[in-house]
Amino acid sequence: AVVSTQSTGGMFPALVEAELKGKGSVIKGLLYDYLSRSDYEENELVREAKSKGWRMINMKHGMEQLPQALVNILQDRRNVDIFTESPVVGVELREPRVSVTVEGGRPRHCDHIVSALPAHALSDAVSGEPTLANTLSQID
Repeated sequence: AVVSTQSTGGMFPALVEAELKGKGSVIKGLLYDYLSRSDYEENELVREAKSKGWRMINMKHGMEQLPQALVNILQDRRNVDIFTESPVVGVELREPRVSVTVEGGRPRHCDHIVSALPAHALSDAVSGEPTLANTLSQID
């Protein structure tokens, strides 16, 4: 397919720039830009995220942009597992790691997870974290 012959840098120059700003981390680079803006809405979820060190971003053209770009960047790295079309049935936050269970699979212990699920769907997966689950379930 045409997509596979394109370079990530050519298709997603903003992600390459974010990776540079984040010193090797696309997420940190995106967060740096987002959190240094003064026009984002300060609400209960944002305040809780800041106080607990959660990381949040919002993609202008939909959340599917992030996982697609991350797959392109990370798919060939040995220490990265990527699961697609795998319904998440549970997420447990166990500092400093996260345990993720997909349908029909065993729990996977991770340092980081990226979810493109809508907030209400993610709230079901994090039901063991009542404050987070309740907050996420209230987002449209």
